[in-house]
Amino acid sequence: MRYKTNLDAVKHVAISLLHTHINETKFSPMVVQHPFTSSGFVGISNNGEMELLNILESMESKKKWQEFVERQITNADSVYRIFMMVNKPYALTFLKLASKHLSFDDFSRILGDAWVMSENPNGDANVTQGELILFLYCQKTELNILLL
Repeated sequence: MRYKTNLDAVKHVAISLLHTHINETKFSPMVVQHPFTSSGFVGISNNGEMELLNILESMESKKKWQEFVERQITNADSVYRIFMMVNKPYALTFLKLASKHLSFDDFSRILGDAWVMSENPNGDANVTQGELILFLYCQKTELNILLL
């Protein structure tokens, strides 16, 4: 764990996740699996107007959405603000990938929320049970506050 969070490195992790493949489901475009959305239909602010995009429909729509989310990540003033952009099923995956850039306090705070947000922490394909055990090395007071 670091003494101080490297916010720029966490932003890099988040942007890398943003540009991963959007997994379609049998309910697509309504339901997709991706670290930053659970639907193929997304709303973005475009010059103060809301614009609805189907990011599965065209590369242009997908790119427009990714640029919008990337600006939000880049402009985030805290690691927690970035974490709150992450789609719930990917909360522990984000924590795992960003952990080496997080302070002990930030890691502990995010772990508490990620654990609660994850519907099945032990079933996360991206975070093994062995890696979950390593998460026990967090600041217990931060974890307990969030679980009450």
